[in-house]
Amino acid sequence: MYYIIKIKNKKYIFFPFSLRFFRYTEELEKEINSKQHYEIQKILKEERDIQEKIQLALQTYYQGKHKIAASEINTIHACNMMCRYCFANGGNHGKKGSATPKTIEKIYSFIIQNASKNELKITIVGGEPFLDFSNFKKVVEYANKISDLNKKQFKFSTISNGIELDEERISFLKKNKVNLVISLDSGEKDINDYLRPMRQGTSSYLKVMENMEFFKSLGRMNINVTVTPYNLNISEIARFMFDKLNAKSIHFGEVISNDPGMEFTNNDIEKLMEEYSVLADIIIEKYNEKDYVHCYPLTPLEKIHRHIPVIKSCSALKNRCAFSPEGNIYPCDVMMYDEYCIGNVDRGFDEKRIRDLREMDKDDSWCKDCWARYLCGGECLALKSCDNRAQKELRCKLKRHIYKLRLYIYDSISNDISQDEMKKIFGGI
Repeated sequence: MYYIIKIKNKKYIFFPFSLRFFRYTEELEKEINSKQHYEIQKILKEERDIQEKIQLALQTYYQGKHKIAASEINTIHACNMMCRYCFANGGNHGKKGSATPKTIEKIYSFIIQNASKNELKITIVGGEPFLDFSNFKKVVEYANKISDLNKKQFKFSTISNGIELDEERISFLKKNKVNLVISLDSGEKDINDYLRPMRQGTSSYLKVMENMEFFKSLGRMNINVTVTPYNLNISEIARFMFDKLNAKSIHFGEVISNDPGMEFTNNDIEKLMEEYSVLADIIIEKYNEKDYVHCYPLTPLEKIHRHIPVIKSCSALKNRCAFSPEGNIYPCDVMMYDEYCIGNVDRGFDEKRIRDLREMDKDDSWCKDCWARYLCGGECLALKSCDNRAQKELRCKLKRHIYKLRLYIYDSISNDISQDEMKKIFGGI
């Protein structure tokens, strides 16, 4: 099975399991259909073999107990902002309080007991994690204290609105090699402040800009942008962040919200498709200048380069979880609500609840006939829990366009970048 993919001025023959693709010609399509040429036979056999391996991998994906390779640790149920789209219900998940030092120690004990590897990724989240800096430091310092004893290595990152950052906090991040991601939704003050208002009514945009030199001193600027119907001009936003703020990594993610005011229309999605197409050319331009920026969702190209199908879009319920300040366990930070609780650091994993959620996640009916299933990995668990079918369909329409653009970007840069350089960027073959 193959698909004919058309994007911008290009046309490709795409094999959905191996992720191999070729520039389209009528002659090549005839050769594939005839199955006579030896090289074509090899490609078709590889495609069948990988399809069988994928089916086996899906059947066995959730065998065994839940382990941990990566965790989000929520240190505080509080935030100094009132983002209009916040999935955490005002930044606090409807609760109050901070993690105690004892709870943080119990969280690490639980992580180590259930670790699936020796290098463990920890993301410190909130609320706004820097509102309780003593807790933030405890999460990092305690891990450093126990790492050698337990033969574990911890890699840290955090997501912040950037308001509370100062020289002391930046110095701590540098010393402990904590990767910082700042949330900013626009290069325009009014739009950003509309989407990300401060609780006391002051401008979050001006404060983030004021702190920009602190961020830049870390050496790599990483920015998270939540895309809503109010900031669809993502190519302009990317230009601003790449060129004016010197960002090296931008993560665009469409809003997840039950607020009708944050729902996308078909016209919004059409606009975003146009914007992502423009952004694709910006990325190609930068790669050709050897400026290898990261821009999600367009530049995760490693799987295409290495022909590795994506079985699942994330590893929640398998080897990733999130901890609340109380020590409760959830599939991820987005799902940190009581109905999705899968355990507690004192009682352990709730195996029955995990089995129930895994059954929900196994449902692949929404994605099984999609040509981009193994570029995408399918719906994440958080989106499967949403029942707004119209919004799901619009999201998938946008996703399919984005995956076409990934093929377009990879094809474009592979002609101008040497194979040795491609290996350095994407690894593997």
